[in-house]
Amino acid sequence: MRDQALEGERIDFIAELPLPGQAIRDHIRAALARGLPEVTPGTLAGRAALLVANGPSAHQAPLEPGRTATDGGPVLRVALNGALSLFRARRRAPDYFVACDPQPLVADFLADAPMDTTYLIASRCHPRVFDALEGRRVLLWHLDEVEAETELTGRERIGAGLSVTNAALMLFHHMGVRHLDIWGLDCSAADDGTHHAGPGCTEGPYQPIRVGDRLFQSKPAWAAEAQQFLLHLHAIDAEVTVNGDGMLAAILAEFGRRQRMES
Repeated sequence: MRDQALEGERIDFIAELPLPGQAIRDHIRAALARGLPEVTPGTLAGRAALLVANGPSAHQAPLEPGRTATDGGPVLRVALNGALSLFRARRRAPDYFVACDPQPLVADFLADAPMDTTYLIASRCHPRVFDALEGRRVLLWHLDEVEAETELTGRERIGAGLSVTNAALMLFHHMGVRHLDIWGLDCSAADDGTHHAGPGCTEGPYQPIRVGDRLFQSKPAWAAEAQQFLLHLHAIDAEVTVNGDGMLAAILAEFGRRQRMES
């Protein structure tokens, strides 16, 4: 951990693929060979969604079905990665599950995956993920992979960057959702040191970052995720709320931009 807290700084980082480019290309080719249907733009136009990521604040997310949006329609409930376990602990099945990490550990989140959920799985995901979802409704989508231009030529791609939460934000916007309520995107550890609400791992030392009068224990990758999220908010026409008591919510509250950011 660095002794000095960062405040008002931009963190420069090098984004590295979690697997070699050749492995990701192999994953994409294997996924395409399965002949799965793909996500279609605009299919959820006018809908609202509850995105549940895996940060500590996800424990407070309202997971029960029956919530309605301002237009009276049902809110779609979406689990990201290990947050699926939070739904299952409450004997619930989300409407959607999203994954884009190419590592095989994602398959561990999907043991006995709920049958009533639609799984939005990026083509870069490990073949074990698709095997775990045999018999479930799976829709394929594609990140904008610099390493896989040939494999993805002519296909719709989502330029989402670093994390599954950023990817889900852009993916659901691509599908037509314009109201998103997000829990578990904290970009910091909780006061008790908890770093994930469900299964998850973290590596490397914490970096203290000050936002206003609060000091958060974050990491360079989490801070970069927060920075990228802010850029996405500028780029989309959507109303987005980040809930909880984490660093990202504090950043948005500090600068008066908890709801949709204006360019």
